[in-house]
Order: sequence, then structure tokens, then C-alpha cells
Amino acid sequence: MKKNPYWLVLTTIVMLSIAMASVGTASPAEPAIHVKPKDNTAEVGETFTVNIAVTDITEEENLYLWECRITFNPDIINAVNATEGPFLKDTGYETFWAKKMNNTIGTVDILATISEFPYPPNGATGSGTLATITFEAVGQGATDLEFKEEDDTRLRTIKGEAPDQYVYPIPHDRENGSFRNAGAPIPLQLVAAIVVVVAACIFAVFYFRRKRA
Repeated sequence: MKKNPYWLVLTTIVMLSIAMASVGTASPAEPAIHVKPKDNTAEVGETFTVNIAVTDITEEENLYLWECRITFNPDIINAVNATEGPFLKDTGYETFWAKKMNNTIGTVDILATISEFPYPPNGATGSGTLATITFEAVGQGATDLEFKEEDDTRLRTIKGEAPDQYVYPIPHDRENGSFRNAGAPIPLQLVAAIVVVVAACIFAVFYFRRKRA
């Protein structure tokens, strides 16, 4: 049966119209805080660095201050240092920076804020690096580099004019990172099962050989 070419043309036009309408009505990306690169590795005794980055801060939002807590397994990696990134400093305003590293429980707490008062009319916009953290691999295995608690990760903007300036949260997504320098350990139950299967196979081979003999 022949297909009507007019129906094919009409169907194509309709599909293109739907696709164009979807593109035109796509919602803007929500701001997000990331661990970059997402996947990391290093040999024991080596160091590696990750950036805490922010993306899609609009001119309406204007980032003035932020803080976060990164958690990790201290048996696998330790935090060595943390330095402020250029994102807030590139505004040209003075900034305040603070860090606290705890390799006993596995946390890095960092924060930065534009420290000029009253707050300037514009904060930081766009995407960039908030901080750089250096870690050292101290063991074999895998661990997340995780924004553990939502309340520990904050992006903030300032609205109003002095003296009536107020702090408001900027809704955002969080994207964790990871570290791995060895495969996941084989569960003991699996090891035991493999040993049992191998032993059964060896027993079966010897049994049938003796039976044939």
C-alpha cells in the first residue's frame, strides 16, 4: 500500500513544530554546586585536587556568600589544604574566607563572602570556581566526596538597599564527586561460595576419574 506523500509532509511539519515549541519553552538551568572533576584517583602517597564549582548564577540572583561541607572517608583520603577560588574575588570586592579540615571524621568546612558593608549593588554571576581542595590518598579503596547535609551547603544573595539589606537563599542543586584507587573488596560470602564451588568441581573430577578406572 502506497503512503500518501501529503500526510508524510504534514506529519513532519507537526513534529518539527512540537520540537521547536519544546526548545522555546525550556526552563533555564537551576544554579548548582559541583565537585569537579567528578571522578578522581591517585596512588597511596600521592595528592590530587578538586574544585568546588558553581554554575548558572543569574544576574537576578547575584551570589554574595556561600558555604559547604564536604565529607569523605578519612581511611582512604585526607584533606591537605583548601584555597579560595576566584569566583567571588573577580567581582573586585574584598572577600572573607575561612576553612576547617578534620581528618578524624572526614570533613572539610569552607565558606566565603563579599565582606564590604553595606553590600555592593552586584554580586558574582555566571559560573566559576568557589574553592580548590587538595587531598592525599592514604589508603586503598573508594569514597564519595559528598555535600552530606543540605543545611551545610548554602548559596546566598543580598536584596535591598542599605540599611535595609537582607540575606536570601538561592535554590540550587548539588552534584557530588568520588575517589577510587582500587576495586570494591570481594565480600567474604562470595569468596566462601567460590571456594565451595571449586572444591566441589575438583571432587567431582577425581570421583568420575576413579569410577572410570
